[in-house]
Amino acid sequence: MKAKWLPAMVVFAVVTMILIAKSRLTQPPAGPVAEGVLPKMLLVATPEEAVSPTRCGGIVRLVRAAAQRGIRVQELTPDSRSELIAHYRVFRTPTVLIFSPGGTVHSRFEGEEVATLEALRREIQGMNP
Repeated sequence: MKAKWLPAMVVFAVVTMILIAKSRLTQPPAGPVAEGVLPKMLLVATPEEAVSPTRCGGIVRLVRAAAQRGIRVQELTPDSRSELIAHYRVFRTPTVLIFSPGGTVHSRFEGEEVATLEALRREIQGMNP
């Protein structure tokens, strides 16, 4: 009788291990995301960019103004050890990610071109805290 159950138990164990491995691969990174505290906006910029009079500085100031309006913003530097940078593949600064309520990236803005600054400004104006 036990011999009949052995193949079924093996199949069950293998399927269970596959499901566990798959769920771990699709989980968001540790840190704020895992704690359910994903910001509405993620800004990745260097400290020098923040004080720059260029469009790059304008992007940083725009995001910080949104934070003062009550929008959840997380700022990171490119050299921070946050898993968010790797998870969202941030390779250029400044980068601004805007998240949907479900936690997916709704909008992504990279660089400091005039079009990027204007598009980000329009997006932020439509956001509610």
